[in-house]
Amino acid sequence: MTSLALIIVIGLVGGVAIGLQAPLASAINQRLGILESVFIVHLGGMVAVGVPLLFMGGGRLAQWQTLPPYTLTAGLLGVVCVGSTVLMVPRIGVAAALINAVIGVAAYLQKSPLPQE
Repeated sequence: MTSLALIIVIGLVGGVAIGLQAPLASAINQRLGILESVFIVHLGGMVAVGVPLLFMGGGRLAQWQTLPPYTLTAGLLGVVCVGSTVLMVPRIGVAAALINAVIGVAAYLQKSPLPQE
C-alpha cells in the first residue's frame, strides 16, 4: 500500500471512530452528565495511549518542556471538541454535529495565525 493510500485509510478509520465516539459519548452524557462524559472519554484515551507509552519507556514525553507553551492548550481544546459534540449529538444528530464541526474548522482555517502543517 502506498503512503498516500495508507494515509487515506487511516483518515477513513479516524472518521469512523469520530462517528462512533460521538453517539457513545452522548449516551454517557445522557446518563451521567457532560462533565462526566468528557472525563470518561479522555480517561479512556489516556489509558489507550498511556499503556503503549509505558512499554516504550515514556517515548519522548520527557521533552515536553521544549514545546511552545501555546501548544499545551491542545488538551483543553480537546475537552471543548468532545464537550461540544456531546451537547450537539442528541439535539441535531451525529451527521449534523460533525458537519457543524467541519464548518467551524473551515472558518478557523481561513483566519488561522498558526502554521498549518
